[in-house]
Amino acid sequence: MIKFKTALLAAVLTTSAIAASPAFAAAHWEVYDSATSTWSQNGTLTFTGPTTATVAFVPVPCSSATFTVTLTAGVAKVSGATFAGSTACAGIVAQNLSWGVSPPSLITGSSSANLTIGTASYLNTIQVQFSQPAATCSGGGTTSATVTNVNPNTGPAANNLTFAATFGTGPCTNVKSTGPLVSSKPFRYQP
Repeated sequence: MIKFKTALLAAVLTTSAIAASPAFAAAHWEVYDSATSTWSQNGTLTFTGPTTATVAFVPVPCSSATFTVTLTAGVAKVSGATFAGSTACAGIVAQNLSWGVSPPSLITGSSSANLTIGTASYLNTIQVQFSQPAATCSGGGTTSATVTNVNPNTGPAANNLTFAATFGTGPCTNVKSTGPLVSSKPFRYQP
């Protein structure tokens, strides 16, 4: 009986150690810290690049949009967004933050992945207020977003993000990136 209890205790301790090891950790997002040369489940990065929208049939191109992504315990969310490049862009206000970021769906044979940003399944839905023309568009989420270099086997590399968003309400159409939005730090997903 003592041998059985000892064997059972050893099995429990071994199982606990395996379950706590990184190989068995839950899937999560990570950001690269170049100062320490390590990946972390906590941190902040930005994606910056050109975007456009059509609001009430008026084009609103922005030469520089910056989306701030915050990671907390491996969960990613868009925690801020700013727009620049024209008077109309300066009046855009991101609302209903934070917008959730889904786990990615890796594209076969690639280090790129598709993901969803800002649907009810992942925190808040996207809501954006425009000043010129005056309109608020909400209930939207990205219908197609692709981020490069999210595969953990590719090593630290800058990412590019491209997206197209669809809004459930409001006069917004053609909301998308018009070129790649480049990350300030490497960003990856650990399945």
